Amino acid sequence: MPVHDALAVFEAASRLLLGDRPTEEVVSELLGLLRRLIAADAYALWRRDPTTHQWSMIEAAGVSREFASAVLPDSRAGWLSDDPFVIDRDDPIAETRRAAYDAEGIRKLMVLPMRIGGEPSASLVCYFRDDREVSAEDLAAGRTFANLSVVAIAGAQANAQLRERTRTLEELNEVSRAMSAELDLHRLVQIVTDAATRLSAAQFGAFFYNVKKDAHESYMLYTISGVPREAFSKFPMPRNTAVFDATFSGTGNVRVADIRQDPRYGKNDPHFGMPKGHLPVVSYLAVPVVSRSGEVLGGLFFGHREPGIFTEEAEVIVTSLAAHASVAIDNARLYAEARGNERRYRSLVLAVPVPMSVWSASVDGAVNQRSASWEELTGQTFAEMQGNGWLDVVHPDDRQATIDAWHAATQRGDFYDVEYRLRRPDGTWRWIAARGVPVRNEAGEVQEWIGTATDIDERKNAQERLEFLAHASEILSTSLDYNRTLRGIAQQIIPRLADWCAIDMADDEGNLRRLVTAHPDPVRLAFAEELQKKFPEDREAGAWKVLRTGKSELIPDISDAMVAATARSEEHLHLLRELRLRSYLCVPIKVRGAVAGVITMIYAESGRRYTPADMQLGEELARRASHAIENARLYDEALAASRAKDEFLATLSHELRTPMTAILGWSSLLGEELDAETRATAVETIRRSSQTQAQLIDDVLDVSRMVTGKLQLHVAPLNLGGLVRDVLLSVRPAADARSLRIDVLDRAPNLVVHGDATRLQQILWNLLTNAIKFTPPGGRIEVEIQRTAAAACVQVRDSGQGITEEFLPYVFDPFRQADEGSTRVYGGLGLGLAIVRYLVEAHGGVVRADSAGPGKGATFTVELPLRASRTDNVRTAPPRAATPAVSEYPDLAGRRILVVDDQPDAREVIRTVLERCGAVVTMAESATAGATAFAETHPDLVISDIAMPDGDGYQLLNRIRSMERDAPTPTPAIALTAFGRTQDRDAAMRAGFADFLKKPVEPRQLAETVRRLVNGT
Repeated sequence: MPVHDALAVFEAASRLLLGDRPTEEVVSELLGLLRRLIAADAYALWRRDPTTHQWSMIEAAGVSREFASAVLPDSRAGWLSDDPFVIDRDDPIAETRRAAYDAEGIRKLMVLPMRIGGEPSASLVCYFRDDREVSAEDLAAGRTFANLSVVAIAGAQANAQLRERTRTLEELNEVSRAMSAELDLHRLVQIVTDAATRLSAAQFGAFFYNVKKDAHESYMLYTISGVPREAFSKFPMPRNTAVFDATFSGTGNVRVADIRQDPRYGKNDPHFGMPKGHLPVVSYLAVPVVSRSGEVLGGLFFGHREPGIFTEEAEVIVTSLAAHASVAIDNARLYAEARGNERRYRSLVLAVPVPMSVWSASVDGAVNQRSASWEELTGQTFAEMQGNGWLDVVHPDDRQATIDAWHAATQRGDFYDVEYRLRRPDGTWRWIAARGVPVRNEAGEVQEWIGTATDIDERKNAQERLEFLAHASEILSTSLDYNRTLRGIAQQIIPRLADWCAIDMADDEGNLRRLVTAHPDPVRLAFAEELQKKFPEDREAGAWKVLRTGKSELIPDISDAMVAATARSEEHLHLLRELRLRSYLCVPIKVRGAVAGVITMIYAESGRRYTPADMQLGEELARRASHAIENARLYDEALAASRAKDEFLATLSHELRTPMTAILGWSSLLGEELDAETRATAVETIRRSSQTQAQLIDDVLDVSRMVTGKLQLHVAPLNLGGLVRDVLLSVRPAADARSLRIDVLDRAPNLVVHGDATRLQQILWNLLTNAIKFTPPGGRIEVEIQRTAAAACVQVRDSGQGITEEFLPYVFDPFRQADEGSTRVYGGLGLGLAIVRYLVEAHGGVVRADSAGPGKGATFTVELPLRASRTDNVRTAPPRAATPAVSEYPDLAGRRILVVDDQPDAREVIRTVLERCGAVVTMAESATAGATAFAETHPDLVISDIAMPDGDGYQLLNRIRSMERDAPTPTPAIALTAFGRTQDRDAAMRAGFADFLKKPVEPRQLAETVRRLVNGT
């Protein structure tokens, strides 16, 4: 696939990261993009269930419904990998699915694993119905696409969760308001039951609650949600059985994935389990409803026929509703009792303890009676609160709204309901829910007002925490630049969770680097930043300690003694006291199991103190920040993989053109009149360059490893001068075409270096072709070989255009060229010199470039380390024997050889080589024709291609083995194929081939292999 087409696919996948689309749409879009990227016959996205660990296909194209409906067990061998891989149909790893593959006609798979946090989560799979070769560029492109897909799907799921949590929060707020406004007990409990059933995803729910008659006799009622009331009417009220005891005693919640497996289940008669005819209950959740006085008001019970339905989040939601319901039920009870007996109500409510206060007011709204609970709640005396004096303890920012609500209620004679911040006796502010009802006489006239003021600070803070986290998640999801989003988070923390906030990130050396410091006052912010520079934080405490331990640190109260112990001098102590530090909280940001940074929060001038609940909130914020960092790193890795693919493709193109230059040059000269010696040189150079090109094709994966830092070198002692002369033969035609003179100054004959011959040739090729490219016609290139005390030195000097002083430091950087004009004139991708530096450094050497400036040529110097070696093991290059004469080929006279290949040119070359050796050759263009020819000729040996249209080499070999079932010795067969991987060789040998040769094969190697097999040696 062209690079620009692949980049278009990656860009389209990247755009999915920024959208807010349902997960199903994102998955479908990704599968469509994969079809554009990889030319396969079918595609699928497999997902691993995190609970059962089973794999199922959630999206597919090009396969049957039966194939797509399969559910596979977890397998940690073979299928799970970090890198894309290919599976042939006959591979043992595909054994469990072989029948399905046969039914679909699938012969090969390319699997693109998708991992998050090191755990397998999904896989993209491309299916092929033929034996086409899956290239390294396909695997590299697949890896990039899989990384982008992980981020896109994770982002879509995160957005869906955020939308769901926002919806749940809004519904909780609406239900809370409805409960607060409802004073009818039976309607109130129905509201709670319906909301909790809906928000917990229960199949049905019930609220069993206690009520009292006028004579204080207690009895139980219930509400039902999700099913008709008749479903429970025939059963008696539940008892304190082993399962129900925790709920009716108020000791705790019960959440069970399968109640039938719970040890408390089935312990009580007469049913010993679920009563006959009862709705099926597998998933079970029960939460007690307990008043602030400790009285168990009842219990909320939920069930579902499927296991594992109720999540921890569902339990938290129902617990919150139960807490709101307990307050609302208390209010409803108080209201009911007030309407029945106003005097008894007043006596009762005036005795209610803090943090709930009861109050009464005259018909015009003025407070006219003392309330001991109000005095305890606020510290106000009756003289201070009477009339409208109670408004003095209402927060100034909330006062006007409170006044307006109270005036509106008294004017209409309607229910009074408002929330505001109230000042406690210690000076702190807490949220209060004030409720009031008018008391009417028999004529319906308002006689007075009675009501309650309930401390809801914890609930309000919990609600604000949810809103804060939702807003923080929104900020973290707006950009893949986590540095910018973390700066935004720091600004959001002020003043909600801190007066001061600092975020530090760990660098590669494990040191903390300050990303942002936040405070609403720019003057104090500048003061703190100057203090940080003058007195850096102690590396054994604070943020450094949290970085080292990975554990949060909370100091609720910072005493002056603590400040003094931290100070390093009198000046430092004075500056620290200026900050007025009151409370401290520091939480780690963990990414992939390691601490990537810390968030430090401090209360100072506000006087607030941190609590364990604040630490939980801070840790949750850090966890969400870690997800944003992880997503950003995944995106960066995807971009890096895309760049690596581009570099790989460009490097491959660049290196294949080097030997092709010699082939094309000498091929053109062969059409002219040449003397015998020159013609022999031309033929030998073409042969050698073709062999080098074949080797480069075989080394494609090595080039990919070069880009990713996984290149392996095959080191041997080599004659450096021989290497230089070998390369000069390949580049000479290009130099002659430009009338360039190349001189070699070998000042150290027989100088031996240790290195990889192919890679050292690659270095010399790149330097010489670079000099030829940038030297004008008629110029001169000089190659000098010399030895220093510890290194072998090769210098390539040219009289070309030279290098500017400004560009010289970047000459070995990939994709860097002196100017765009040069790129247009000379072509190339700017990779050649980058490859030179990588390969030289891989050999332990150094390379440098020098130039006196534009128009004054350039000199490139390569220094390779020397070490002692035995001269009798020295070789100059990979085997490059001249084309052998006929007499050098083995004698195959009279041997009958069957050659089966669907490519005419390949068959003709093999026939020519073997007939030169005296063999009798029969040729067939397909597996069918090959089987027929075998039956007719009974050859001594078979040479077969593997991939052919009407049947592959494996099928041909099976038919041959069937025909000679009774033969004492099977006919030897050679697999000669372009499939050159290790697994291809292993598969051929397992199938029964006697040997395996990769195309293109050297003629003498082919002939020698045939001789060895037919002679049995």
